[in-house]
Amino acid sequence: MKIAKFVSFLAVLILGCATLVSAASTTAPAKAKSTSTSKSTAAAKTTVHHIMGTVSSVTDSDLVVEHEWKGKKEETKFALDSNTKKDGDITKGCHVTVTYELQNHQRTATEVKVGAMKSEMKDTTAPKKS
Repeated sequence: MKIAKFVSFLAVLILGCATLVSAASTTAPAKAKSTSTSKSTAAAKTTVHHIMGTVSSVTDSDLVVEHEWKGKKEETKFALDSNTKKDGDITKGCHVTVTYELQNHQRTATEVKVGAMKSEMKDTTAPKKS
């Protein structure tokens, strides 16, 4: 009697595991399809990046910003277009914050804000001695 109960329990357990394996194998291709479509939609979405630095050169279509990355100074070039929002007068030597997107392996600036350098900001907030 105990052996019959044990055998029936084992049979139910084996059938349950087989059902789970069968269900997992039939849903796996569906998951693969959904992840491939999510990758294509993720590729369609652009990621916004920010860089702060000093303007090395500026033209109507390009902006080169010198900034520090991992302790080294480097220059990064951005494309400017009619959709680029410009906040302030962008000239060589001014400190800027550039918001950009990567489009076709090119950095396209969406917004350029001119701001004060950190040292200038400290000078204006420090109390003046008379």
